[in-house]
Formats: sequence, structure tokens, C-alpha cells
Amino acid sequence: MSKKDFKNLKMGIVEANFILIDKKDKSIWIERGFEEDRKFPLCRRKLKSYETIMLGVPKTIIEFGIEKFIGATIIEACTYHGTYGEGGPGFFGLSCDTKQGIFYLIFTVWCSGEYSMIDDRVIECHPKYNNQYNPWYLWDDSGIITDIGNILSGTVVKNIELLDSECRIILQFNDDTEHKMFFYKYNEKLSPMGGIEQPRKEAFTTGVIADYLLVTYKGTHLQV
Repeated sequence: MSKKDFKNLKMGIVEANFILIDKKDKSIWIERGFEEDRKFPLCRRKLKSYETIMLGVPKTIIEFGIEKFIGATIIEACTYHGTYGEGGPGFFGLSCDTKQGIFYLIFTVWCSGEYSMIDDRVIECHPKYNNQYNPWYLWDDSGIITDIGNILSGTVVKNIELLDSECRIILQFNDDTEHKMFFYKYNEKLSPMGGIEQPRKEAFTTGVIADYLLVTYKGTHLQV
């Protein structure tokens, strides 16, 4: 794959998967299928002499292997994966400690925390809907009130089921109870769109949900 292709992945809205590294670690990333591109635009940041940028290609959850996530421990969850330079698309993702190492499983649609639920409770919504939808990740203009990342830390993935329009993940919490996480293309239980009071739109219009569940190496970033 050429460097041009590495910067134009067209995996949904994802255009690139990059990481800023020390040059001495370049061979590690080459073995992982990454290529060097020191001219890759990185928020107008000038690279230091010992730094370089590596570009790679994420795998879909199917390409990576669903079975590799079974038994994995969730290190943390994050609702702000992804970048477009001066902000981000709000990808929701899980940092998973698998037998193969630490990987991110990221739902790569705009504001994907708003298309995700645990036990019929949305992970995220616009603050104006907090009282109605009681999201797991609760925030307002004053800052974060409840962080889903802390809640999920230490949970174990027991099962993953993929359908065309949703992904179901069974999590075992620290108290040994099992809970269901869902990633949706659309569900009537999701909150309205942002603060514009419009009905929730479908998360994507082409392909199936597995196409938008990308697996990336720890420390890498997705550019849209």
C-alpha cells in the first residue's frame, strides 16, 4: 500500500491511523505493517529530530477476530477517540487487554457514544437530555460528573455477537453480574440528535456495523 493510500483509508469516515513515535522504535511499527511518513500533517506540530510518524491500517473486528476479545479485560473506556485536527468525531472505544496485547475497539461513527447503550441506558447524550435519558457518561457545561471509563475498568468480555445493524457485548462486572453493551446503527431508545431537537438518524448508511468497529494498536490515533 502506498503512503497516499495510508492517508486515504476511506474506512467509513476514517482517513488515517497514525502514531507519533521515537525513531528508535520504528522497526516495531514496521513489523506491525506501518510505514513512515514524517510529512503527515499533525496539527501544525513540527517534529523533533528524534521523532517520526508511522501510518497503518486498522482492522475491522472481523478481520482482527472476535474470538481474540473473549476473556479480555477492559482497561478503560473513552468517548473522544478520533481527531480532525482541532477537535474530534467523538468515537466511543474500549481499551482491551487481550492475550495478543492491548488494543482499542472503537465504534467509528460520529458521536458513537450516543449510539451505544449498557442495559438499555445510553452511554452518552446531549446534556439537555440528561434528566430524560440518564446517560452512563454524564456531563454538563461544568465538566464530567460520571465517567463510564471508571465504571467499566476491570470488566471482562464474556461474549460478542454481531448482527448487521448492532453489536452485542456481554460484560462481567466486578460484582460478577453480567451486563449487556450494545452498539447500534439505530434504536428507538436512543436520544434525539444533539441540541437541535431532531430525531436520531442512522449511524451509517452503507455496509454493516462490523465495518465500523475498528481495532487499533494502543497509542495510535484515528484521523477523519
